[in-house]
Amino acid sequence: MAKIIYHPQILQKRLVRFAEQGEVVQPVFSAIAERLCERLLDIKYNFNLSLDLGSGFGGVANSFPENKTSKHLIELDLSLPVLEKNNGRMRVSANAEMPLPFADKTFDLVISNLLLPWINNPTRFLAQAGRVLKDDGLFLASTIGQESFWQLRQAFIKAGSTNQHINPLPDIQTAGQILQSVGFALPAIDRDLITLKYSSFNDLWRDFKAIGATNMHPERNKGITTPQLLRNVEKHYTDLFALPDGQIPLTLEVIYLHGWRPHHSQQKPLPRGSAKVDLSEVL
Repeated sequence: MAKIIYHPQILQKRLVRFAEQGEVVQPVFSAIAERLCERLLDIKYNFNLSLDLGSGFGGVANSFPENKTSKHLIELDLSLPVLEKNNGRMRVSANAEMPLPFADKTFDLVISNLLLPWINNPTRFLAQAGRVLKDDGLFLASTIGQESFWQLRQAFIKAGSTNQHINPLPDIQTAGQILQSVGFALPAIDRDLITLKYSSFNDLWRDFKAIGATNMHPERNKGITTPQLLRNVEKHYTDLFALPDGQIPLTLEVIYLHGWRPHHSQQKPLPRGSAKVDLSEVL
């Protein structure tokens, strides 16, 4: 049984706060949603009915390629205050970690932008996404990867703090294994490294807190980040990573997951030993 890292009550409070100040970091979410939706350009058909899990402020709806516009897109999010800002769209307020309130084989596309970092049991979550997909339906998701915020981790260590200050994040290999383990066909995974630039460390820390990436793990050190510790972190961060023009960089690793609900029409890998060309002849 998966350990509960994000209790719904705590997560709900974070999401309400995100609804209040999320516009600060919304450009980041929107940029990643746009990159996620660009992957739809390679798909041959349109999607009549789509589900956006963890829709937030509607980055996916706003980023659909014009020639791939979903006729009907349902947005699902735990936070009602966030959903209420997406006027004119079909909205469902629900916890994506619970059984999804939809019948089996309902959607042509299930898409999720940056919800996976908040999921306690990714395997169960992906299995639920697969359950509500039609045969030959597409699952597409993004998540923040383990290499994100590495500068911040190093700065905390240099400041003498070895406690966890960042939520646990998946590595690319684990994300790929989970995608394959739940039975998606033709699984694919890739990543981007995105560097954000800030005019000051205070601006960076403001966005970091607004995203909600500060640690929620139940086994974390419960002590607060003192002003003195934060000043030390700022000094080491600036000394180590400030750019020549004085800007402060922050790296995000974004992992993209892509898989299909199995269908008999899909391309199958060749059986082992069925190659028609002897590799030694080629070499």
